[in-house]
Amino acid sequence: MTEGEVVAVDEQGMEIMDDDQLLEYAELVEELGTRAEKLTVNSLSTIAEDYAASQTGADAVYQCLKRPLIDNSVSSDRKIPIIMAIDSILKNAKGQYIPIIEEDAKFWMPILYDKLAPGRPRDTLERVWKIWRDVGIFFRIK
Repeated sequence: MTEGEVVAVDEQGMEIMDDDQLLEYAELVEELGTRAEKLTVNSLSTIAEDYAASQTGADAVYQCLKRPLIDNSVSSDRKIPIIMAIDSILKNAKGQYIPIIEEDAKFWMPILYDKLAPGRPRDTLERVWKIWRDVGIFFRIK
């Protein structure tokens, strides 16, 4: 941080992204396109790590990822790379992302599954969901 720089913080004094940073993060999500490029996924995950301790910060980052997942105007071939970014965040950043996404994914995951084409896209989503359950990222998944 440079002298005189203003940092956004949540109610517990944890650093969170300001509006410009959130916009930049959303643009990086957009850059994923239809392929989960490792460099972009890693960048999204690394940035997310900085906000993992703050529920407010983690939720703001997660919303940047969730928006295109549930947006009907976003083509389904762009959704699997976003899932891969969420997967990376859950495995690497952890923190507040786990309870936030655990609570929310049960609502959008079935809808997303129905919108994905049968075959590889659905298989990928099923595989990721199973991994989240099997490695204990989410403890309450049935």
